This record gives sequence, C-alpha cells and structure tokens, in this order.
Amino acid sequence: MTVATFAARRTAQGVVLTWRTASETTALGYVVYRQSGTKRVRLNRALIQASGPHTYRFVDRTSKGHARYW
Repeated sequence: MTVATFAARRTAQGVVLTWRTASETTALGYVVYRQSGTKRVRLNRALIQASGPHTYRFVDRTSKGHARYW
C-alpha cells in the first residue's frame, strides 16, 4: 500500500481527513487514530474498506483541538 497524499482540515462539521492511495495491493482497509499528547484513540469502529487506488474521506466530529492523525 502506498499513500500518495494525506491532509486534515478543520471545518464546522469537525476535522476532515482525506487521503489518496497510489496502490493497495495488500491493504484490507484503514483504521483512523487521533493522538493528543501521549494517548492514541481509535476513531472508526468499522474498517474503512480498501477499494483500489482511491481517495478516502473521514470526518472526526469529536476533535477538541490540536491533534495528530494516524
């Protein structure tokens, strides 16, 4: 799997994460984590299914400030 781009932007709905993949030959899907301080929290309950080279979008509606996403 190769991620070509990854971006996060704050909107009125929350932090919108978008990423585009260049290849996904071995990926089943994606799990999104938010890290704030030393704590890393899984955000999506279900796996975001991989669908070949594609652009994905996930909205973090619970972000309360500065965070790092994985």
